[in-house]
Amino acid sequence: MENSLVLVAEDEPLILLDLETTLEEAGFRVVAVPTAEAAIEVFNEKPESFSSLVTDVRLGSGKTGWELAKYLRGTNCGLYQRG
Repeated sequence: MENSLVLVAEDEPLILLDLETTLEEAGFRVVAVPTAEAAIEVFNEKPESFSSLVTDVRLGSGKTGWELAKYLRGTNCGLYQRG
């Protein structure tokens, strides 16, 4: 898991912090952001470096978690997906 970089998008600050902490304690490297737009910006810098996305479905007034996942998956088809 050392090389697994997880992108976490969650608009509730305490939930975001909890997810980030839990994933880091499990051995993942984490980039945590509060909006889909921030996630896309970070992701676009190095799309190949991310292995997974954890997102809230409702991310405030911007894009939804579904839209975010669809965009990221279209850019990096290597992202892990559970259905």
